[in-house]
Amino acid sequence: MNRVSYSDRYINIKDSLTKQEREAGEYILKHLDQMEQMTIQELAKLANVSSATVTRLSRKLDYTNFSELKSYIREERTKQLNPKVPLDSPVANYYQQMLQSVESLVNQGMIEKLETLVKQARKILIVGIGSSGLTAMEAKLHLARMGFVVDCISDPHAMKMSAVLLEPEDLLICISNSGETQAIIDTVTYAKTNGVSVVSLTNSTHSTLAKISDLFLATSSLETIDDPRFINSQFTNIFILDTLLYGLLSHAEYAAKRSRTLDVL
Repeated sequence: MNRVSYSDRYINIKDSLTKQEREAGEYILKHLDQMEQMTIQELAKLANVSSATVTRLSRKLDYTNFSELKSYIREERTKQLNPKVPLDSPVANYYQQMLQSVESLVNQGMIEKLETLVKQARKILIVGIGSSGLTAMEAKLHLARMGFVVDCISDPHAMKMSAVLLEPEDLLICISNSGETQAIIDTVTYAKTNGVSVVSLTNSTHSTLAKISDLFLATSSLETIDDPRFINSQFTNIFILDTLLYGLLSHAEYAAKRSRTLDVL
């Protein structure tokens, strides 16, 4: 598994940081290219915080100290400056960065647990709003072709009504980049009241959705890429779901059902 990048670590915990820790964290995020040569005292002065704040931030980000933080950032930048990119396009590089990010956040054990939950579910409900709703719909279509009883809802009111009717043998899969969409949170609350297992795909480890889910799969955030023209917020969600589908299709039963549905198209 790849090391988790500074940007992913920071974005995943920034909501739990103090104001001064966030100021230091934001300064580092915007000046990654300068970190290798910077001392802790210099960073503290430039970010208008204390050296102790930088040390606390480093530890909260799961680095041993500021020196290790700098060392990891240097390795990350070396990889980014020497990417194996087939196209002369920043978009190809962004996709590569996001893949590296999600590979550092999600392990095979998590995917296997998700696969088990899907196979055991009596019925599956997938919810998402906006672009996450489109990703949910695509996942529903693929699972339906394998013979799973699955529904997809992107309407905030309809998803809450459906959640109330779920049973303990069912599975709820939620897709929300922020992890704070109120309709999604309400849907999970209603489902869990009925003893339903909940899986979530979201950017933030410290989000409400992540905390109340039985299985949380961290996805890469667009905030890790400083380019307003790159707008694909669903790439890593789709990657995780494709990995799930790939595993399911290794089973002859699901592959055969998918083949039968494709024959009638």
